[in-house]
Amino acid sequence: LKLVFTCLLHSFRFFLSWSGTCCDALIAHIIPMATTKERSIIASQSGRYCFNAICTISHLLGISTATLIGIWMGVHGGGFDWNGNWKSQFTFHPLFMALGLQFLFGEAILIFRMFPFTNKKLLKIGHGVLHASAMVLFAFALIAAFRSHSTAAIPDLYTFHSWIGIALVACYVLQFLFGLVIFFLPVIGESIRKMYLPIHKVAGIIMFIVSSATCLTGITEKAAWSVADWKLFSPEGLLVNFSALSLILYSISVTYLVMCNRFKRISLFNG
Repeated sequence: LKLVFTCLLHSFRFFLSWSGTCCDALIAHIIPMATTKERSIIASQSGRYCFNAICTISHLLGISTATLIGIWMGVHGGGFDWNGNWKSQFTFHPLFMALGLQFLFGEAILIFRMFPFTNKKLLKIGHGVLHASAMVLFAFALIAAFRSHSTAAIPDLYTFHSWIGIALVACYVLQFLFGLVIFFLPVIGESIRKMYLPIHKVAGIIMFIVSSATCLTGITEKAAWSVADWKLFSPEGLLVNFSALSLILYSISVTYLVMCNRFKRISLFNG
């Protein structure tokens, strides 16, 4: 046991060093926008390697969540067929929501801290593109839900999950539009941008947390209706549990990375 523990400890230390080195090297070669002195400022931060390690794990958790939900829907949920029966139509809803309203949402929030050497104007564009992509995905997710309900003659918007989901989507679109107008239109003054930025940040974090709760209620709701032998530790039941666990860990990791002042971005560029 002592030998195993020692090996695990050395492996973890190697992972921290490797993830930090790879991330810094990637940024330095692909986005060579900072001077050596500016890179040294960031590299000297005590939390940089810790951020890289947690961020890497966070990416893996986000991908794992979408993958597990995709397997669940593909294997146990009826497969994916946009023009098929109601079950195969509905399966697009959880998959697209996991990709858009969780993974891309989380990555859009993290982008400013993932690339500290990059001009903030470019990061704003990337931030907007990720959010726009997320909106496209959850638009198709909503269409899939409504189409499947129409095919099966099931009423719409009668569950708590659907209520908070629709409210969240509406808030998400409004947040995107306000951000687009205030941060991208040149007619908006700098004083207004500085005043609105804290509101934009807090609203984004709140919506991400609510989106996680919405996805969890959706997973629980779907599982309650479709997993017949959950108490017997069936493969589908285990898939559901691991999907939810992965989603929770992803949400926690993203929220921690964004809210922890230790990982706060240092402004090196204008904009």
